[in-house]
Amino acid sequence: MVTKTIVHFEIPANEVERLSGFYRTVFGWKFEKAKMPGFDYWLIATGPRGKSVGGGMYKKMGPNDGARNFIGVEEIDSAIETFKKAGGTEVMG
Repeated sequence: MVTKTIVHFEIPANEVERLSGFYRTVFGWKFEKAKMPGFDYWLIATGPRGKSVGGGMYKKMGPNDGARNFIGVEEIDSAIETFKKAGGTEVMG
């Protein structure tokens, strides 16, 4: 596993079709609607599989719903402790 680097990202959007079109045009990203009952979610391919970071896009759920980056770590408990000691706050667990 690649560690201490972004392994996935998510972009909330008010207008998914419009924003995905922007990323398609500007960066050549590919979007595919995922099969998730009850939740509209699009998988994002930013480049060749295995050589780029993939992500997701969904309809924004509220005014504070911002972009998310997921960082790979070897061992989650020690990573959380290091994060807290550096001043971070765990908001989801």
